[in-house]
Amino acid sequence: MITEGYYWKSVPDHQKEIYWERWKPYLRWDPSIDEAIVRATYNAKACVRYDALMHELRALGVRPDFVTNEAWNRYQVSADFKAKSKKASHNRKSEKGGPGIGPSKHTAGTQSFRTYEDILDKDEDDEVTPNDVFFHVHTKDHDGVTFIDSRSARFHAELVRRRDKHTQATPNQLIDAEQLY
Repeated sequence: MITEGYYWKSVPDHQKEIYWERWKPYLRWDPSIDEAIVRATYNAKACVRYDALMHELRALGVRPDFVTNEAWNRYQVSADFKAKSKKASHNRKSEKGGPGIGPSKHTAGTQSFRTYEDILDKDEDDEVTPNDVFFHVHTKDHDGVTFIDSRSARFHAELVRRRDKHTQATPNQLIDAEQLY
């Protein structure tokens, strides 16, 4: 265990290479499969397992023999981190639509929806609407089709219903996507 490696993303690339070389002899795969694909799969699994190990070490609260004192001190979580983690956990479990609706979910991570609007604006020729951002952060793999939860699907269905009702009532007027959203 190295001092910088308090989570997988903080592990330096040269150390990740050492970990890969140590694990590689234990891995078996079809020779027709490119090693880069195996390496990518390994990296994804290593990220999850490494972060889980670090979580377990912090939860244990006692320094194991294989972790140096310097590394252990670095791995300890600050009060600020704990407060942010608790707040994020609470937010993930919140039921914005009321009890029984289910937790509010999206795939935006810690980036704001405004940031995603800027990202989408660079990728598309047309003006990005709030609905575009909604689809991007509430569908699996940002596919704009497969919603991540039933609440998102219900919200979309209601949005479509309102749009259709508004369109039928005023066929000659342009629809303001901002107002509709």
